[in-house]
Amino acid sequence: MATPRRDLQAEIRGYLGQQLAAGQAECSPEAIAAALKAPRSTVNYHLAQMVAEGRIQKRYGGPATRYALPAQAVAASWPAGLVSNGFQFSADRQSLIEKLTAPIGTRKPLAYRLGLALTDKWIAAGRPGL
Repeated sequence: MATPRRDLQAEIRGYLGQQLAAGQAECSPEAIAAALKAPRSTVNYHLAQMVAEGRIQKRYGGPATRYALPAQAVAASWPAGLVSNGFQFSADRQSLIEKLTAPIGTRKPLAYRLGLALTDKWIAAGRPGL
């Protein structure tokens, strides 16, 4: 009789969810493979598929590679009061939390643009010395 096939992708998402609930948002492929008792090459194959489909996020690269649930899944896993690290957020701040939990490389850099806009206004107002 054949052994039923494992749904390794569901197990990976479940493991990432458990780690998130325990306070660890990102996991290495080594930790995932060890926890699921699956060959590293098989886990890598499924991780690559899941990243391509947008079901998980790949962060960093090389030996520092980590995998995490997408920001939407992270926010959805928080309780109704949006409690994170002891801070409580209101539901109307959900979009801000999603932006803040997005990978750094996907965030829109705003601070320097705001600074340039203020500098341009300052110079246009005839206030030299910046």
